[in-house]
Amino acid sequence: MSLEMTSNFKQDAFLANTINKQHFTELLIPILRQSGIDALLSHADADTDIVSPALQMAQSSADNEPLVVYAEDTDILALPVLWWHTD
Repeated sequence: MSLEMTSNFKQDAFLANTINKQHFTELLIPILRQSGIDALLSHADADTDIVSPALQMAQSSADNEPLVVYAEDTDILALPVLWWHTD
């Protein structure tokens, strides 16, 4: 897979294939990082891998900028509420 490739597949069918999805994310993450967007690829429990750095960023923010984490998984909403510390 490369940036020059074009696809004749529908997005749903393409991303339903786990190998396609892995290759796509491996291609996309460096592009996001070069654009200044923090991105990570999780090989284990993605919920924890998403919430933990988000909380670290929120707690270390000097100017209290809003932090947005978008996910369709309700665990992503529950974990920050559970783990938040107001030291």
